[in-house]
Amino acid sequence: MNYREKTKLVDGLCGTFLMALLVEVFYALSDYAYTIYHYSISSVTTTIYVLSGIALAIAVAVLIVAYRKDNMTMATYGIELLILAITAAIIPGTYISLPFPFNKLNLVFPLVFGVYYVGKIMMLLSNNKKRSNIAFMSIIELIYILLLSYGLFNLTQPLFFVGSVGAIITFIVSMKQKKKSLLVHGIEVMLVAFSMLLIKSSQSIVFLSVFVGIYYLGKVAYRFLNPEKTNKKAKRRK
Repeated sequence: MNYREKTKLVDGLCGTFLMALLVEVFYALSDYAYTIYHYSISSVTTTIYVLSGIALAIAVAVLIVAYRKDNMTMATYGIELLILAITAAIIPGTYISLPFPFNKLNLVFPLVFGVYYVGKIMMLLSNNKKRSNIAFMSIIELIYILLLSYGLFNLTQPLFFVGSVGAIITFIVSMKQKKKSLLVHGIEVMLVAFSMLLIKSSQSIVFLSVFVGIYYLGKVAYRFLNPEKTNKKAKRRK
């Protein structure tokens, strides 16, 4: 990987992480405003509409600039902001007027965005196996640490859903692009998703996190110790 490719990868990952952080924080705050802090529904609704309007304006501006510069990366960010603005504008009406479960879209949207951004990160990392393995281990270990530290056992079912959908999307993309590395990552994500169903206590989280760490460290070590095999495979693909 040359300097230009590394810079492009870092820029893509930073942009994706920042967008994911923006989206997830927005939906978390909106959910807390309705459910935990019990702010006035009218004031929360007004605030969400104002923020969605700002996101819409920024999205339109980004799309115009992306069109003029013929920049697909910027256009992608614009589309993501546009979808965020649209889904945000839907939340107040559905939360107030629709019955269960349709009034829980403020919980569904962040899960869908989470699946999307996990898939996007997987796509960005799939071209570099060593980095992708380290990144995957870091993400999975972070999830286990958060579950262990805060006792968020109620999130295991949503994480199972997110992981399963992400794995299915990865399988489809890997078959279309004929990338074995992406297929392997899809299988790994599916296994991690099912591991969420096994979590019943802190001990089970520790066991799973240690197992995942050993697996990925062994995988990375194998690639570093056997560069000739991986290079031969890469040359055959070319």
